[in-house]
Amino acid sequence: MKTLVAIPARFGSTRFPGKPLKLVAGVPLVIRVANNCISFAKSTLGSYTHVDVAVFTDDERIGNLCASHGLQVYLTDDYVTGTDRIASAQSVRNQYDIIINVQGDEPLVSVEDIARIHDVMCRGDTLAANAYCRISIDEAQRRSVPKVVLDAKGAIMYVSRAAIPFAKNGATDDVYYRQVCIYGFTNHALDFFNNSRGQLESCEDIEILRLLEAGIRVTGVEVTSNSMAVDYPDDIVEVEKWLLKSCNA
Repeated sequence: MKTLVAIPARFGSTRFPGKPLKLVAGVPLVIRVANNCISFAKSTLGSYTHVDVAVFTDDERIGNLCASHGLQVYLTDDYVTGTDRIASAQSVRNQYDIIINVQGDEPLVSVEDIARIHDVMCRGDTLAANAYCRISIDEAQRRSVPKVVLDAKGAIMYVSRAAIPFAKNGATDDVYYRQVCIYGFTNHALDFFNNSRGQLESCEDIEILRLLEAGIRVTGVEVTSNSMAVDYPDDIVEVEKWLLKSCNA
């Protein structure tokens, strides 16, 4: 089994331009993500699978930074989503059995959480997997947080920026889950990202909906709630607070 941990990193974010290069506790955001992915790759040494880590970017500044840290880099065109960026490099991904997409704005992604996605994909009974974790009612109200709804067998039914499911008799904290942007894909699943966005994905701006709209089963994988995406400049402050707290614990 060969696995690629692919990190898409886009310079031109509409909400936070240049964020992969922004420092998080003194380390560029994309490098902090990559270091966690490399730790996962090292944890698999001696196992039945071989794991590589690479950054996929549209910007030479990001590419040069990553290369200076010894990372494999692939320069691509600009794409709407990170998964489109990885899918476009077909000659690269076709060398692997499993592609794990770890978004370049998840600085707290853990080795254990990547491993959970990897373990599910290694079973060979699903084309795609997406991580999720429990959240509070307050966090569920944030439009920037995609909420996940699962079926009884653990497959993802829908992902929305709305606070779903709607709790008619009053919401409780055990109702809501948020998407964590760690994805597992087979090459067949990534082929769907060569197609245009569907109506639901265009409406919600959530890329995994491309597969759900196409009728592809996406397995939900529960992970820890420590992951924190950097969507806005203020999010870096919150990540640094968490890092400081964890160092002092």
